[in-house]
Amino acid sequence: MKFNKNILSLSLLFSISPAFASIVDTSDNKWPEPGNIKVCWQIKGPEKISDFIPELTYIKNMEQINNISEEKLQKIIDKYSDSVFRGNKNIEQIREGLVLQFNLTKSYASVVKNIPFYQTLIEYFVDISYHKLTKIRFTGWSNCTIEDLSNNNNIRLSISSAPFLKFPDGKYRYGINAGYPGTGVPNEVALPLGQPALDFKVPPKLTNKRDFAKLHHTVVHELGHALGLLHEHQRSDRVLCNNRAANAHKVIVNESKSDFSGINYYIGQYDKDSIMNYCSKKPELSRGDLEGLAYLYPGYVEVKPQSCIKNNNFQYKAEGFKHQQWCEGFNDKTSCESDVRDGQSLCKWK
Repeated sequence: MKFNKNILSLSLLFSISPAFASIVDTSDNKWPEPGNIKVCWQIKGPEKISDFIPELTYIKNMEQINNISEEKLQKIIDKYSDSVFRGNKNIEQIREGLVLQFNLTKSYASVVKNIPFYQTLIEYFVDISYHKLTKIRFTGWSNCTIEDLSNNNNIRLSISSAPFLKFPDGKYRYGINAGYPGTGVPNEVALPLGQPALDFKVPPKLTNKRDFAKLHHTVVHELGHALGLLHEHQRSDRVLCNNRAANAHKVIVNESKSDFSGINYYIGQYDKDSIMNYCSKKPELSRGDLEGLAYLYPGYVEVKPQSCIKNNNFQYKAEGFKHQQWCEGFNDKTSCESDVRDGQSLCKWK
């Protein structure tokens, strides 16, 4: 089994590299047939430490990793500095990375039995988002063939173990995540042939609404990158939020050159609810997301004009008052939501 050089370095970072930025990338790497984007499963499982460091074949538990002498570990680092550790020579970071990789391999045994469940769930998330709201279709959903592995005209999906991490709130949780290589159809520089385009890192099982929502958000977000949507929180008109990763990302200027020889365009106003916005926790495609997809794939996404409708969450009653008819008299968001009674707007711009 060939070792992917990125695995250990990514493990050391406890995260994945972010995709590119702004809102839409107008490069030519868009899907030529958005109504038939092939998806297939390439279930590989994590590689064992011994797969890329034969000297550690004897490792059976974390204690043995912690007991590796600094002298021996230094020799391993020197030998595999470029091929495995990508130049990282920090002994403690390497040791932590080995422990994490060992735990991922161990926990994968629990994930395996639930892979059919996760496959069904991920496809369901796609159905209730992209398939429900657009004419874009992700098709196939079978095991990848040899032909699928030899070209990048498809999206290869994998499922592996999520790391168990300590979060900023001090609590330990599974770090559910995934990362798409670039935007649109992956090129061979961003994604070597034969490698999964999306590896969903999941816990052995979903035990709470938080993890369920996180996976839902991850699926829709990453496939947004696959279609050409970019990070909303990297617009210059962004609003900073309580998310350090979002705030740390560099700003991408409107109409700047993209990484694939296209142009990064802002579509509409900054969208705080975008699925591509780290500051948003909503798992659904927003109106702004749909407008971006409509720009990239004309004819496959219909964005209905907004109008002023009655606020169903506020039932205002008065003699002779016709709620919906009252709201139909406004033609913009400001005037629509300006009539406030008892702290709530009578109407809603939607």
